[in-house]
Amino acid sequence: MAEKGKKLRISILKRIALLFTLSLIVSSLLIVVIQYIFTLNEIREEGTIAAEAIGSTVKAAIDYEGSLDKLREDEEYRVRTHDILRELCSGFKAKFISLYTIDEDENRHNILIAAGDQSDDVRMNEDYGYDSGNVNSVPLNNSEKNVLSGIKPKDSEIINTIYGDIFLHIVPVTDTDDKVVALIGIGFDTNLLMKLAREYLASTFIQEMVISGLTFVIALMLIRRMVIKPIRVLSGKMKHYVTNRDFDVGSQRRKTFFKDEVTDIEESFDEMAVSISEYFNVNKKLTAEKVQLGTQLEIARKIQCGIVPFEHGLSGNGYEAFGYGHPAREVGGDFYDIFNLDNDNVCVVVGDSSGKGISAALFMVMVRTAIKDNLRRGSSLSETLNFVNGEICVSNPENMFATVLVAKLNTKTGILTIANAGHIPPVLISSNPSFINVDTGMALGLFDDAVMTEEEIALKDGEGILIYTDGVTETLNSEKAQYGDKRLIELVNDNYQKGCTDAHVFIHSIVDSVRHFSQGLEQFDDITCTATIFKNNDMSSNNLTPEMESFNTVKQTIITSLGDNAGSRKILLACEEIFSNIVKYSEAENVSFSCERIGNVYYVTFYDDGIPFDPIKKAVKKKEFDEIDKGGLGLMIARKNSREMIYNRINDRNILKLKFEVKPLIEEYN
Repeated sequence: MAEKGKKLRISILKRIALLFTLSLIVSSLLIVVIQYIFTLNEIREEGTIAAEAIGSTVKAAIDYEGSLDKLREDEEYRVRTHDILRELCSGFKAKFISLYTIDEDENRHNILIAAGDQSDDVRMNEDYGYDSGNVNSVPLNNSEKNVLSGIKPKDSEIINTIYGDIFLHIVPVTDTDDKVVALIGIGFDTNLLMKLAREYLASTFIQEMVISGLTFVIALMLIRRMVIKPIRVLSGKMKHYVTNRDFDVGSQRRKTFFKDEVTDIEESFDEMAVSISEYFNVNKKLTAEKVQLGTQLEIARKIQCGIVPFEHGLSGNGYEAFGYGHPAREVGGDFYDIFNLDNDNVCVVVGDSSGKGISAALFMVMVRTAIKDNLRRGSSLSETLNFVNGEICVSNPENMFATVLVAKLNTKTGILTIANAGHIPPVLISSNPSFINVDTGMALGLFDDAVMTEEEIALKDGEGILIYTDGVTETLNSEKAQYGDKRLIELVNDNYQKGCTDAHVFIHSIVDSVRHFSQGLEQFDDITCTATIFKNNDMSSNNLTPEMESFNTVKQTIITSLGDNAGSRKILLACEEIFSNIVKYSEAENVSFSCERIGNVYYVTFYDDGIPFDPIKKAVKKKEFDEIDKGGLGLMIARKNSREMIYNRINDRNILKLKFEVKPLIEEYN
């Protein structure tokens, strides 16, 4: 029995033999059916001929001058005619011969009947013999109707009688005016005819099977010698070549006296083997280099994802920001960054480096790092862009450049500061969305004397800014049409009119819309977009009073960022236990928090100036029922619902960061 999962091996010769056998069986069955039908038709035709001969003989034996009446009246003449009919039945192997007339009411009046078998003859004469009162009123069959109508029957008709199934032939008896005065019915036993057909068929079938069997054996022998054996030789050469590419395929060339398809295959294989060996040696080196390059690209992609994640969200009192970036290749030149400059300001940077691939990614990292470092040193947006532009122009051997747009939101006042370095204009998220008209400036790295400026606008509650790269609006569909600015503005307006003021929802809808627009096509450019929403919730900062009522601020921030679902409720449960522990036991006077999302990870950090307490090292033991309210149960719940807890004591403050796993807001492109 073959092993599980292993295919049963069947040789070509066996397959050919099986096909031959199946073909022989099918053809034999067809021959049997055709021969049987043909033989049966021949026998029936012979019966028709015999019936015509019998009819002619009977008519010749009857005197047309009152002969029918004489048969009724003259017993001696009737007996003599009856004996003639019996001899005809025996000679032509007929079941019976009957002579009868049809009256106007289509009733049969039997005159004479004879059968070849003595017992049948006695029975039929008792049933249908001459008798002035013997009338058969059974409806006429088709052959009788045709003869009476002057139509000559083309074939016999099978009728069912008390004597079995009969092939019935009707021959008319006419007078001098060709008027039908009587009918002669000649019946042949169907079983007898079938028996004759089967005997004839059996003899011919056996002959055909013997001839076919001999042909089959000879054909298999020739196929084995002229096809199977050469294929086995060729298969052996192929197996040898697979294990030993240095094997000389021409050394085992088969000697032949003529050329055929198999010799053509052998010659083609020999030529192919030589070509493959040469190609393999060249490709082996190229493959090694490609694998090395692929490994380097994969490493570069992971490094870039660590620097610029596919998804990154940041939220706190007065704002919510979310960004998404997906390169067209393993690595790309687009980048974005979302970070807090201080307690009151959040900064968003979006850029697009020239080119694609590793060179653009390296240039992107340099530009992004320089901008972030300068902003965190306290430089203004315009000062930062001008400084970075000068640095790039001094050291830029490849003459690369990058368009960058930097925005800073004051989460207390809603003042949005924007500085542009050659980037496409951002979109104002409001009840009347439009492109924000700011000085476009000059791309970084083109001219060292370029001057970038900054401008300010005031945002209302729920308004924000959408910053994106040209990979969004220049995406093409199957009809070569661009996504375009108009479609983007309409999408922003539609979201805002529906009351949506969540940054992650805006980005989610944009990415889904772009993906649907270009469905079925490969992404041709990096896609990056960010949304920053000002939320004037009358809270000056993310500072909390050490009272449980203040947890509502934490709850509102998390639900706004993640929505009200099972995942966010799990996070709220852990955070509430930590906050309750701080309120009850830390003796803190100042408590604050922050939330941040990076990809599929959500961080919630609590700060307090209470007594030092590391909940990670705190052992949580099983307690009695009356002791579960002393803090241990809360820590146990927090640990169970968070993926990781990180504690630090810095500048006389407890800093506890809780790490949670969340579902991706936006699926990656295939």
